[in-house]
Amino acid sequence: MSAQIWLVVILFMLAELVAMPMIVRVIVSRRWAAIPDKFPPTEPAPDAVTRRFQSFRAGVMNLGFSIDASVDDACLHLRPSKIGRVIGVRPASIPWESITPVSQGRTSRIVKIAGVKLMGPKWCLQLADPPAT
Repeated sequence: MSAQIWLVVILFMLAELVAMPMIVRVIVSRRWAAIPDKFPPTEPAPDAVTRRFQSFRAGVMNLGFSIDASVDDACLHLRPSKIGRVIGVRPASIPWESITPVSQGRTSRIVKIAGVKLMGPKWCLQLADPPAT
């Protein structure tokens, strides 16, 4: 191959390495931003149940294994793991009364938070819709 072709290939690869992370970060931050903007993070209670590397989905954006979720009596606390922070996910603490149940599956639940449909593990989202007593 000629030097010009190699130069074009290298420039294309460099552009790809710069552009793709920026595009992903913009998409994630725009889709996710409504939640932490409305519900800034707070510290979970000392007795909160925490599970690391949980999978959540906001619309079509899959945040597989990139969220640490904590549950206490007051809030659902969502903290991004390192990869989540790299792609633009910010932490949030959502009060239970601000979470609207939408539907549930066998192991997951869909809720609405600040206008964003969020699908996540049933263990942490079930408190948004406690059983009637």
